Amino acid sequence: MQDARDALWSEMELAKRIQTALLPGKENIKGYHIAAIMDPAKEVGGDYYDIIEASDDDKWVTIGDVSGHGVDSGLIMMMAQTSILSIIQNNRYSKPSSVLGSVNSIIRENISRMGSDHYMSLMAIRLNGSTMTFAGKHQDIIVYRSSSNKTEIIPSTGTWLGIADNIGKFLKDASIRLYDGDIVLLFTDGITEANNNSGAMFGQERLQQALHLYADLPVGKLLDNIMRDVKAFNHEQVDDMTLVAIKKVSPFELQSQQKFWSQVK
Repeated sequence: MQDARDALWSEMELAKRIQTALLPGKENIKGYHIAAIMDPAKEVGGDYYDIIEASDDDKWVTIGDVSGHGVDSGLIMMMAQTSILSIIQNNRYSKPSSVLGSVNSIIRENISRMGSDHYMSLMAIRLNGSTMTFAGKHQDIIVYRSSSNKTEIIPSTGTWLGIADNIGKFLKDASIRLYDGDIVLLFTDGITEANNNSGAMFGQERLQQALHLYADLPVGKLLDNIMRDVKAFNHEQVDDMTLVAIKKVSPFELQSQQKFWSQVK
């Protein structure tokens, strides 16, 4: 019994190390302020996000969640990340839908080889100037509009990765325009499905209200406050919790940001 527990613990520790090793080394890209926070559960889930700056006008944010737990989930996350990086770097200005279609083919084949029944929700976002183009089935996108001081919901569409050989017909690109001060909030279901003592979920409406409440804060502090609220509400964490905030930078902020980058270089 002790040996079995030790083996299981070792597997969970390995899965968690795989998961955290995938996190990006930086969380800012030119023209945007970005913050991200992930709090893994004790039993490793499958949350994943990445921030990629292929060029000055080709920036990507991805977020997803692999079904199940353990090493298999961690390996599928690693497959997805390396595939996305390779596709974006070798096919400049790819559409998010085409990136996801290619990633699905790779994941589908490898899942079959593994004899696994896992699948992955994944959204790919391309930022080009003031345009955000996205594709993929994941949680809805919450957008805070600075000019009106209101939030709106952008539904995600498509299908999960790894469940069929060809999902191209289910993947469609959609675009929205972002204005100075607008904030895009991405999240995984560990946030909205956090339960309190009565069994009520935190839910998307509370998350939307929290974004509105903290929208004036720097994006890193905004996420810290939202995560604090979720944890205060939550009775027991049973799933990974991930939040990503993308803020369109105003001309003044952009100038300050460019000055910072010039000093770094």
